[in-house]
Amino acid sequence: MKRRISFWRLICITAVLSLCIFMFAGCGGGAGGGGEGVKEDPPEAQTEETEQAEPKEKPPADAELFDEFADELFTTWVSEDDISLNYSLSDPAAYGVEAPPVPTFGKVGNKEYLEEGNKENKELTDRLKGFTYSELRPDQQITYDILMRSLELSKTLMGNEAGILYYLSDISPVRGLQMQLPTMLAEYHFYTSSDIDRYLLLLEDTGRLFDELIEIEYERAERGLMLEAHDVDSIIKMCEDFLKEREENLLIAVFDDKIDNYDGLTEEQREEYKEKNHELIISSVLPAYEALQKAMEELRGEGVRPSTMLALHDGFEFTQAYLQHRTGSDKTIEEMGYLLMEALFDTDERLMILLDSYEELYDKYMDNKLGEIPEDTPENYLRKLEIAIKKDFPSGVFLDYTVREVHESMQEAESVAFYLTPPIDSYYDNVIYKNPSKIYDNLSLFTTLAHEGYPGHMYQMVYNLQSSPPPLRTELWPAGYVEGWATYVEMESYYYAGLDVLEAEAAQQLNLHYLLFQGWIDLGINGIGWDMETLAKACEMVLGITDSSVVEEIFNSVTGDPFLSMPYALGYLEFLSLRDEAKESLGNDFVLMEFHRFILDFGPAPFELIRSHMQEWIEGQSGEYADAA
Repeated sequence: MKRRISFWRLICITAVLSLCIFMFAGCGGGAGGGGEGVKEDPPEAQTEETEQAEPKEKPPADAELFDEFADELFTTWVSEDDISLNYSLSDPAAYGVEAPPVPTFGKVGNKEYLEEGNKENKELTDRLKGFTYSELRPDQQITYDILMRSLELSKTLMGNEAGILYYLSDISPVRGLQMQLPTMLAEYHFYTSSDIDRYLLLLEDTGRLFDELIEIEYERAERGLMLEAHDVDSIIKMCEDFLKEREENLLIAVFDDKIDNYDGLTEEQREEYKEKNHELIISSVLPAYEALQKAMEELRGEGVRPSTMLALHDGFEFTQAYLQHRTGSDKTIEEMGYLLMEALFDTDERLMILLDSYEELYDKYMDNKLGEIPEDTPENYLRKLEIAIKKDFPSGVFLDYTVREVHESMQEAESVAFYLTPPIDSYYDNVIYKNPSKIYDNLSLFTTLAHEGYPGHMYQMVYNLQSSPPPLRTELWPAGYVEGWATYVEMESYYYAGLDVLEAEAAQQLNLHYLLFQGWIDLGINGIGWDMETLAKACEMVLGITDSSVVEEIFNSVTGDPFLSMPYALGYLEFLSLRDEAKESLGNDFVLMEFHRFILDFGPAPFELIRSHMQEWIEGQSGEYADAA
């Protein structure tokens, strides 16, 4: 079963930052047009005294003030820590952004920081409601709606101290900071020599960061909210693997290579930089991971949390808000569950029809040869995809990219692949990582590259950035749209792989079956509260699995990172629903290329907000074709 992580802004640096208003990806559904609490238009009536008064300078319109507000917010967010700034902007000065005085990984969530965040969120909400919605430009109204939705969700998420600070930890098996940090550091951009200096100073902050994160883990155990033993074991194993080769650590090898290829340095400077980095990795970064490993070993089995988020105080409200944050969908937990279950059974039915109707497909399926394609390089697969998508997706995305392999020390714990988000002002050079230990055949590699590259994350990201969106908008991209789009196009890519149409559909339905099943059990366990017995019945009904040890393994796979699969599974279904609605409304006027253009032009947003604007697009499409006729 494939799992993917794409690196979106502010990768879980703190629980507060990744879930409240300071989150850089994943905001939830639309804000309902921004009507409630929005400042009304001023009355038209004027007094005679006012009419006769000396003319005064007209105050800035709300549209102008909103741009200033949005730019101020963007500047604040990206300048809070060096990772966010380095991955957001290649030239901060051009945006009026200053780096933190001292290189830092940023603040770690604690009770005081939570209180500060709640206060700032209230102030932002009040400022946002102060704008006259009708005076904003259409693009500003969209940003307004996304931001207001985010603030409303954060009010629920941050209102539960135990949940926001201690239940959703920054240390977890898949999304955890300990997993993300090595790659984020390895790919830290050296735009100027001062970036190299800041990077080295940033390494010195690693110990402080991990000490504070470890302190929170002890508090979680005291509150009975610690990860279960099998999840702790995964974290310990990741630390062990990372620490194995001290002198050949990936952060030493990658840095040396980057310095060798950095122009403008003397040989003496290169050696000084390399020696300094080596010293800091050995004296600061590795000890931080050793401290985390030791803490996890001490905390294993201590104060273990319930296996479902519903057990929290106000757990249902918290879980609902977190799901909306993760998926960008306004659906209730019950509605999400029904949608996933219906789609899963429809997929199973279609797959069975294909296998029962075509003996050749059945034989390939039984021999584990369904969807075999010729072996090729990742670069050639991406070139094939770039050409193949031209009939269904808008062209004009110009970029360069590099495909790299996950370092051997990280392969066991790392996901199958990921795409690194480029700075918004320097997005032509892109990086995709693939994990060879988790890509099981050629078709898997091909569709994974479609997810991460063309027409997935890389294509969508660059398409959007080429339109020069407001900087703030790029920091509000919901995970449901981002991962839902990549999953949607991954499923389409089976038809670009050179397979017979029926075999492509069978392979697609098989992969979709696993994706939807994973989402279904993720929601069932973490969002509805399934116990092991309920999961066992689901596994027997859908997969024919009766082995209790396998059921337990499946149960454990979704508790460490709650709702990890939901942006993929539900996001995919939301896009499919939008497409079906557009096809039903437009009939013969529906053109897949134009639907994709609408989705991409609108940009990442909560699904209900997209849906509310899609009707206007549909009317425009119908009128266009009617006029042409």
